[in-house]
Amino acid sequence: MTAELWQFAALIGVFFVAAVLWLCVIYIPARTMEYSDAHKTESRDRDGEAPGSSG
Repeated sequence: MTAELWQFAALIGVFFVAAVLWLCVIYIPARTMEYSDAHKTESRDRDGEAPGSSG
């Protein structure tokens, strides 16, 4: 009985670690890039610069 509880606790622990890693490695950086791209587009539109024009 105790062995099964430890196995279940280990499974929950592995799931928790995988969720935290996914959050830190994939979700948060993607949201940050999305925010950064939107912010750049907003500031470019506010300045009146056409997308793709340089100089």
